[in-house]
Amino acid sequence: MRVSGSVLISIGAIAALVALGVTDQVLPATDARTAELRPWIAARALGVTAYLLLALEVALGLMLSHPR
Repeated sequence: MRVSGSVLISIGAIAALVALGVTDQVLPATDARTAELRPWIAARALGVTAYLLLALEVALGLMLSHPR
């Protein structure tokens, strides 16, 4: 199944909005400095999540490719 570029961009935009919404719940913007930090916190959390999912995928691939 192929996905077009516009669909990927839409999914990315929705994921970014969800991440910003979650950071608003975790770290409410009480002042301007906190509001500036929210996108950075969301990006960092998404990056850590991506690394964890990548490690899980590699481990699962190694387990599934084992002959036994």
